Amino acid sequence: MSALEFPATVEIPGGWFLMGSEQGQENERPCRRVWVDSFAIAKFPMTNREYREFLAETGWPAPPLWGNPVFNAPNQPVV
Repeated sequence: MSALEFPATVEIPGGWFLMGSEQGQENERPCRRVWVDSFAIAKFPMTNREYREFLAETGWPAPPLWGNPVFNAPNQPVV
């Protein structure tokens, strides 16, 4: 796949959902109703190998953990 080709995507419809938790961590409270517009998301995770092509072709800055050996194996998903 050329880095400038879009990966297969899945359309997620917009709508209301409950976000958060009444019993979770403090930054998850309170549970609240939120709206999300429809959007498309990649059907499969992008690998570091694929993302490396994108970086080379676009000059886009690498993600913060790009150089961390725990997260940068070629077939791992981008972190």
